[in-house]
Amino acid sequence: MANLTLLSRRKIVKVALETVAKGTAAVTTTYILAFDAEMKPAGDWIQRQPGSKFLGNIAGMPGNLGATCTFRAELRGNGASANFDAGVAACLQGCGLKLATATYTPDSDIADQQTISIDLYEDGLLKQMIGAMGTVRFSGVFGQQMFAEFEFSGVWQAPTDVALATASYAATISPTLKSTTFTCPAGFTPFTANVGVDLQNTVSAVEDISKAGGISHYVITERDPIITLDSQADLVATNSVYAAWLAGTEVAFSLLVGGTSNNKFTIAAPKLQYREVSPGDRDGKLLHEVTGQCNASSGDDELTIVCS
Repeated sequence: MANLTLLSRRKIVKVALETVAKGTAAVTTTYILAFDAEMKPAGDWIQRQPGSKFLGNIAGMPGNLGATCTFRAELRGNGASANFDAGVAACLQGCGLKLATATYTPDSDIADQQTISIDLYEDGLLKQMIGAMGTVRFSGVFGQQMFAEFEFSGVWQAPTDVALATASYAATISPTLKSTTFTCPAGFTPFTANVGVDLQNTVSAVEDISKAGGISHYVITERDPIITLDSQADLVATNSVYAAWLAGTEVAFSLLVGGTSNNKFTIAAPKLQYREVSPGDRDGKLLHEVTGQCNASSGDDELTIVCS
């Protein structure tokens, strides 16, 4: 067979929740409109350099068969009901966010954590990973759509040659970061150009020596959700960001993006506490650049995402 030239942009991502058991492959039926998708092995390489007459290697071997998959997806509704596009919804659950009545909240119960299977078609080459969980960062720049930046860890499966799938996506256009309803007292104004919400999950492999890859699936063992903001600076008389930081004040944060039913969402943190305040610059304008940690109010409620 003649060598083929595979094109890097001809990529399609499919995902599925694993409903039989964690680490049991699910048939991926849901497409996700993904940007910059990449999947690669991430297991250990066992290097063998025994004592001998010569300096160098003898044949090594792969260790555990872990893998990583990263991509970005627009935060957009499905256009038919109060929830995100189905692919995004599945991936958010794979990042430890429990879904109940169009509301996503962090989940600390491993029994409830939802693993996913991911297929990445690369112009005829199919890469797969199962038992995956990950972390996500939401990022938005004024006037542009908000993205979910996913990073998954899973169990690597041997690639195969499969014809590129014909993808089907919801036609919904993602809302942009303008005409928002923004609430963040103690020093912040709507003159904000960049918003970031990062779950900062710690993802760990569940080792299983009975498995061919040495790994059963992945779980989330820690999280440290933070929100990053920039805002035009102001005088102390009208801006209390440094006072709030010094006092350890907890403030309510809320950001509503979108105005159309079935294509809008609210990200909220009831007790955001500033832990770093730095000066910044945006086109000659002095900024406050703040990192805040999302504190729990009564359990797994430090962050919520509500679709409507």
